[in-house]
Amino acid sequence: MKTLFLILFLFSYLPAQNKFDSVLESMKNKPDSAQITVLNNFCWRYRNIDPALAIKAGELALKLCDESNNKAGKSKTLGYLSTIYRDRGDYQKAMNLTLESLDLSIAGTDWKQTGYAYNNMASIYRLMGNYPLALETNYKGLKIFDEHNFLEGIAFCKYNIGLIYLRQANFKKALEYFEKTVSIRKKIGDKNGEAKALSRIAELYVEWENYSRAISIYNEVESVYNEINDIKSLMTVWMGRALVFEKLNDFNGALAESKKALANANSFNDAEGVIRNNCVIGLLYAKQGKYDEGLKCFNKIKDMALNSSSSFLRLNFLESISKFYSYEKDYNNAYKYLSMYNLFKDSIEQRQKNSVIAEVEASYLTNKQVKEKELIQNDLEHQKKLMIYWIVILFVFLIVIVVIVFLYNAQRKANAIKDKLFGIIAHDLKNPFSILMNASQILTDKEWQITQQERDQYLEMIASSSKKTYTLLDNLLFWSRTQIKKISLNPKVIDLYEVLLNTIDLANDQAINKNILIENKVLPACNIFADEEVIKLVVRNLITNAIKFSNPGGVIIINAYRENSKCVVLVEDNGIGI
Repeated sequence: MKTLFLILFLFSYLPAQNKFDSVLESMKNKPDSAQITVLNNFCWRYRNIDPALAIKAGELALKLCDESNNKAGKSKTLGYLSTIYRDRGDYQKAMNLTLESLDLSIAGTDWKQTGYAYNNMASIYRLMGNYPLALETNYKGLKIFDEHNFLEGIAFCKYNIGLIYLRQANFKKALEYFEKTVSIRKKIGDKNGEAKALSRIAELYVEWENYSRAISIYNEVESVYNEINDIKSLMTVWMGRALVFEKLNDFNGALAESKKALANANSFNDAEGVIRNNCVIGLLYAKQGKYDEGLKCFNKIKDMALNSSSSFLRLNFLESISKFYSYEKDYNNAYKYLSMYNLFKDSIEQRQKNSVIAEVEASYLTNKQVKEKELIQNDLEHQKKLMIYWIVILFVFLIVIVVIVFLYNAQRKANAIKDKLFGIIAHDLKNPFSILMNASQILTDKEWQITQQERDQYLEMIASSSKKTYTLLDNLLFWSRTQIKKISLNPKVIDLYEVLLNTIDLANDQAINKNILIENKVLPACNIFADEEVIKLVVRNLITNAIKFSNPGGVIIINAYRENSKCVVLVEDNGIGI
């Protein structure tokens, strides 16, 4: 840590450096997290005042983040440094830093930094001339900020979307997004962000030839930048006013503004500003007949422009120098650079088409993989549930077999009772097991094309039927024990209404399959003195037979009435009869 501070103290003592020195001094005794925050704030604040010093602050913050394993702080620092390198024209380095920031923010579930990373990627794509990809990436960031109602992030994204539309000459859409940005920036009290958006609106008024309105906005923006000491951003004001003066044929005024903008770009090592302003100044000299002066401007930036990773800057240079030679009446060179311009423009358009196709394909494949994973996971979960239900079914079958074998051996001589027992078991268990088997078959057979909702319904049917089958089996076991004298009857006062509710529930699945309605008209609190299990068995048999011999859409009515000291239970149906 001390070594890092000593290295930083060796820098030249400019005003910004003095400020940085005092920041370093003040944070010496603070914890690492606090130091990282201070350095990050300095990095962002001075990105437009002293980018070189801002980078040094960011690099020191990165080292502290690595030492303390502060991934959240590192993600933010990488984002800040990416912005600075992007503005300096080093798009590859900027993109690498942004991707690293994005990975860290996603891993740390830092939605805010994830949104900023997408926004920064979109800016880099825009500067490289890949507008479709820039828009797509920007909307990813905007979606995140919208979900969290984060106004600052929303403003950044809308501003960048406006810039994309501006570069595509879609001025109406550009104005829409810039005005939204101004509104949001005013709401959150961000003068710098508001001024930047206003400056872009002034550009639109230049396009619409409303020069007085454009100059008025530029003057307003200049005052704001001076007030907040955003020296670098003044360049956009001077470039804008230079264009207005040129449109008004005030070439001297245009030159004065462009030279101020160029000096600003050189001081901040802003590649875009250097190339664009030299192109403007070179053409202004040509319009004044000062071709030697103009050619010097183009020669200064020729290598920089043609080797730039920004397709926008390369196109700007080729188009401008072609115009320069046409003003000079050097038509051979004018045609040469115009041909280069058209060839390069065509290659960019083709690359953009390929990029869009590749992105769509990648998006499709990614979505497909995600969907496949989800389907596999769902299938595994359903197979697990299905396996549990099959185990339950198998267990029930085993119990039935054991009971049958036991009863058969115990009652070998009682053939009448045995036959009766088998008949009742077959009669009562056949339907619920049929439901279980049919539902399971539908779930396991791939030929059945069922929806997720239908799959869940069948699983619920299996679970319900398994539960009811177990209850039914328990009742049958009780009855069988009574038949072989292993248990005595246990009459007591019971509520007939409640007993019937339970019995109807066991038979309801079978009734639903035939679209038959079972109505329980017995009044609550209908108390009788009887054995509950025997009553359930008898009524269940009556209901099952009624269902079996009723036509689909029929009705079964269960009623009861008092007759002296007895209670008569009626199970009525409108079927064909037994």
